[in-house]
Amino acid sequence: MTTSPHLPVPRRPSRRLIGALRSIREFREFREFRAIREFRVTRALAGGAILLGVLSAVGAASAGAQTEATTATSSTTPATGDTTQVDECSTAAAASFEPGADPGNKVIRVVQVEGFLDPVNADLVTSTLRDADPSDTTLVVLQVDSEGALDIDVADLVAAVRDARVPVAAWVGPSGSQARGAAALLVQAAPIAGVARGSQLGPLFPLSLDGDTAAERSEAVESLRAGNSVHGRPPTVADALIDGQRVGVGEAERSGATECDTSTVGGLIVNLHGVVVDTPDGPITLSTAKLDEFEGRPTRVANQDVVFSKLSLDKRWVHTFTSPSITLLLFIAGLCLVMFEYYTAGVGLAGVTGAACLVASFAGFAHLPVHWWAMALILVAFVVFAVELQVGTIGPYTATGAVLLVVGCWNLFAGSSRLDPPVWVFAIVIVSTIAFMVGGMTAMIRARFSTPTIGRTSLVGEEGTAIDDVAPEGIVEVRGARWRALTNRATPIRAGEVVRVVAVDGFALEVEPEAGGARDYRERRKPAPAAETDETDETDEAIVELVAGEGRDSTDVGATDPVEAADARQP
Repeated sequence: MTTSPHLPVPRRPSRRLIGALRSIREFREFREFRAIREFRVTRALAGGAILLGVLSAVGAASAGAQTEATTATSSTTPATGDTTQVDECSTAAAASFEPGADPGNKVIRVVQVEGFLDPVNADLVTSTLRDADPSDTTLVVLQVDSEGALDIDVADLVAAVRDARVPVAAWVGPSGSQARGAAALLVQAAPIAGVARGSQLGPLFPLSLDGDTAAERSEAVESLRAGNSVHGRPPTVADALIDGQRVGVGEAERSGATECDTSTVGGLIVNLHGVVVDTPDGPITLSTAKLDEFEGRPTRVANQDVVFSKLSLDKRWVHTFTSPSITLLLFIAGLCLVMFEYYTAGVGLAGVTGAACLVASFAGFAHLPVHWWAMALILVAFVVFAVELQVGTIGPYTATGAVLLVVGCWNLFAGSSRLDPPVWVFAIVIVSTIAFMVGGMTAMIRARFSTPTIGRTSLVGEEGTAIDDVAPEGIVEVRGARWRALTNRATPIRAGEVVRVVAVDGFALEVEPEAGGARDYRERRKPAPAAETDETDETDEAIVELVAGEGRDSTDVGATDPVEAADARQP
């Protein structure tokens, strides 16, 4: 009897299982690749928005700190030996210097009035003048560099200067400074007024940047003329300020505002030595200088300490936020960050920073004249942007939001045109906001809310749009994501046409037109799916082939298990 050796039956994994494992692996690779790409874009844009908000707040604080850099609360700086206390007039007048009364422990207080005359700046001036006492204060100097008043009663500020019990000197400086509107009226209300080289005084109107009435203008003109008459100044300066002119140092000298042209506050102080000032308590003769040696020459220097006052930290922040440019930047940055945080479905750094920016911006809006309809347009613009993001497209809603944003920002601030931020600030705000909405938010939403799928093969059968010509390669958009695409060379697809995915090759999609796709030997297709067979069918085929090779009839094994049949044939 012929015997046949026992042959092991080959057992291979199911093709279906292998395909599923391959799909899972490709899906993971695809998701990781796409997530990393979109995460990097989102992180960069979101980080830029957060940085914008943080830098706006930090920059605002830095600007406020720089504005008050030369001040020191309840601290004194020695005037003697300091070059800021010495100028040409001090040296030239040293020969005719006559010592005054010993000031004892008195001090000279300097209040720097920089930026807008807002409530915090006005409170600093009035509180300093109210608390100054002739027994410990020789002179109060108001160093003015201001565009005008905001949200204050100018008459109360002028009255505080005129009713001060100590001599008051107002000086427009340092070089390059200006005093406009209410600031010009404040300077002229002081018994002693001066203008540094390169600085300007006036014009008088608009008195307040948030708008003034005819009655307020008439009262300001009367106050200006009465003050000049009391202090013995000719009417030429008052007339020039009322007529909208600017007065420089030459005109100020001719009007008797200063005894000497000086460029420093220290020079102003020493040059006021011996000047008689009328106060509500009677005339006071100033003793502000003494004779000292400077670089081998006799020079007049301050004979007492000079105290600089500044705003407290909280008031300094409020004063800084009254800048229209900073307020606008903080407002828009806050809205962008809050919207970003809303779509991330959580509370994190972006939300906290955005809320802080909005609070700071509304602190500024509290003192700035604002068109509330323009602010409403900005809010509506962000609502329109949100609708477009929800739809998942970039179209008419985005254009409408951009137009509303431009109109709202351009007309946000009312009052004087001096409150309008520079054009470059508008450009930065508008361009950055649109870029953030179109680029950053769309990428973040895709990464956050994209629907997971099992394997890239799930894209087969999906329809999309050709971004550019696919002939035979190009870019298509499927499920809101862009893919590299391949098509049959005989079936080019033009940009904008609808495509259907027929296969997935790595990270590229094989596509065809929605209808009329050609089929030839060059067309890329997935291999035809094998007939669904299980391991038992494959084993049956192997056994039948083995039996046929030995010349046996396949019916011998037709009714039994293939393995048992093979074993039964063995001797």
